[in-house]
Amino acid sequence: MSGRRSLCQNIALPSGPTFGAFAEYVKSHEDELYRVGEGLDLRAAALAEPLAVALHGVNRSGITSDAGTGRTPRALVTGGGPIGLLTVAVLRAKGISDVVVSEPSPTRRRRVIQLGGVAVDPAELDTPAHYLATAPDPFDVVLECSGNSAASRQGLEQLRPGGRLVIVGVNFEPCTVDPLRVLVQELEIAGSRQYDADGLDGALQLLNSGAVPVGEILDETDTDLAGFLPLLAAMKAGEVAGKPLVVSSAGSVSSAGSAATRDR
Repeated sequence: MSGRRSLCQNIALPSGPTFGAFAEYVKSHEDELYRVGEGLDLRAAALAEPLAVALHGVNRSGITSDAGTGRTPRALVTGGGPIGLLTVAVLRAKGISDVVVSEPSPTRRRRVIQLGGVAVDPAELDTPAHYLATAPDPFDVVLECSGNSAASRQGLEQLRPGGRLVIVGVNFEPCTVDPLRVLVQELEIAGSRQYDADGLDGALQLLNSGAVPVGEILDETDTDLAGFLPLLAAMKAGEVAGKPLVVSSAGSVSSAGSAATRDR
């Protein structure tokens, strides 16, 4: 009723157990599909779903461009994987020019720089001495895209008073936070789960507008189904810089056909 599809408790995903995952073909009803738009390359269209996730996270952060604020807003993205890269692209498309990415992998840091962001090793970020102190150059928002507990804790320490931490990355480990820091500095912690009903519409609009530098985000080499498990291991090790695509034996991108999937 609220239009917040991300909070629905009964979402049936086309890639869920009923339909299988990374199958060569998936049967869907026409009401579950979006047209990607003429002229949009299918490799680019494959970014629609993860881009919708990144777009939702940025929207949840509440960050706005520097126009009329009197100062330049700052954003920190923790994790330079596919969602982190797409989050950088969304921030820049929304006019946020001061974007820093915290990422331990040198390979991924280089890709962030190619995308136009500033990349740092997490060890380079200063730790405030106590809950009343702030980092030397704090951020308005932190978008946690790595799914790492340490990144969530560090991200909270990098906020200015009144700042917001948005948790985008999936993490199954418990995470402790400093409640005094949250209380005294009136920090906010928000979750960002998938995307809302208009998420794919917004993502496809961005892709069709050319605002997302697809060539800088997609991995140069596609992977066939036989190489999928080694690909996952390489991604976990931080050896894959961009967003990889898995293709079927026929050579078509498995995550995009002539339409993007509409979850219901």
